[in-house]
Amino acid sequence: MAKRGAPKGNSNRMTHGLIGIQSAVARRGRRGRDRIDKRSSEGREALDLRSGLIADLGGLESVTTAEFAVIVGFSETWWLRSMQYNAIARYLKKRPELRDNPKVISTMFSYVAPIEEKIARYLQLLGLEKRPPPVKSLEEILSESDDTDNVEVD
Repeated sequence: MAKRGAPKGNSNRMTHGLIGIQSAVARRGRRGRDRIDKRSSEGREALDLRSGLIADLGGLESVTTAEFAVIVGFSETWWLRSMQYNAIARYLKKRPELRDNPKVISTMFSYVAPIEEKIARYLQLLGLEKRPPPVKSLEEILSESDDTDNVEVD
């Protein structure tokens, strides 16, 4: 099988396609930042999804380390999926004659299929039911009622 893409010494290999994304993600990791770039709409969407999942599971205090790792992996995969869909949309906007070609469309969306399968696996690991909020202790309930009793009404 012939090798695809630009050769290793070519500068196009470093700036275009998946290599560019991989380089940017690695650079962010070396600098101690989150791999998801929140300057983009895809990154903000993935981080909102991450915080929503943590809230659904009862907050950061009640999420186990393993669940947190799954949530981080899920949000990063979601981010990659969003970037892939937007790249496909931009490409089809630039080349409108390809929209009616089923082979091109199926090829483009075959790139997204493994990402979608990974998302489904993460969701299976997390479970799909929303957990109830943590139960307050009797002391917390009594301290709340004492605070509201001391309020004076004019």
